[in-house]
Amino acid sequence: MDDNPTDIDLLSEALLEVAPQAEIDSSTSAHLALGLLQAACNGGPAPQLVVLDLRMPMISGTDLLRGLLAQPDLAGMRIVMLSGLIEERDRERCRQLGVAEIWQKPNDHAGYLELARRLVQLVP
Repeated sequence: MDDNPTDIDLLSEALLEVAPQAEIDSSTSAHLALGLLQAACNGGPAPQLVVLDLRMPMISGTDLLRGLLAQPDLAGMRIVMLSGLIEERDRERCRQLGVAEIWQKPNDHAGYLELARRLVQLVP
């Protein structure tokens, strides 16, 4: 989930390069992302990993995270937050909410490949 479609495309391409078998759903809207996650859990397991942009207009990544955590079917998902700018208070808030990791967004393809490798390692 990211409000920037370019960031979504870059990360999706890197993930598929690193893990061609990966199933990726994405959204530029927090409301649509919550709907996608709820639909994915209807009759099936929750996604193994969710990547959220920390700073988005309308609904922040932490607000979306609170909405996810309020859904019993979505509990227990591994969640990673990304941001172009991370402040210590962001890290603390994410830790309190149970975020697995909070990482800086990459600036280039090599950075997205490294991010994809790190994300793949988080999936059981």
